[in-house]
Amino acid sequence: MTQFRVINRTTRIEQILNASEVARFFKFNSVKEYAISTIKPKEDILHTFAISTIAVCSVIVITKIILQWI
Repeated sequence: MTQFRVINRTTRIEQILNASEVARFFKFNSVKEYAISTIKPKEDILHTFAISTIAVCSVIVITKIILQWI
């Protein structure tokens, strides 16, 4: 789920809202008075390590298979 950081340009008050809350928020507030940015979701290090390991292993196996054909 994408989250948005909404910051008032004059008071610097920051709010974290999801997509439906942002739509509801700007029905009652002017877009010109606020700066909007998305919050990047944090990636799990274990998930990244697992994907990297699978990628390296698949490259090794594919290389061995190709070298046996040559």
